[in-house]
Amino acid sequence: MSDTLSVRELYEQLEGFLLDAFGTETWIQGEVRNFKTAASGHIYFDLADPDPGRGDSPVLSITLFKPQQRDVN
Repeated sequence: MSDTLSVRELYEQLEGFLLDAFGTETWIQGEVRNFKTAASGHIYFDLADPDPGRGDSPVLSITLFKPQQRDVN
């Protein structure tokens, strides 16, 4: 059985892997689904590959915090 990681340990390992693989800035293209704006100004949505023939296309759940919206817009 493998070691059990804390949430922080998993996060730090994934963050390191992603930085090594993609650098500090990565843009992802996909179809926006389930777009919602919260009262706080944060935006929540799913980003998916447009594949109308398949129900199991990959989906990323995105949270765009209000202070970062300017960078994306």
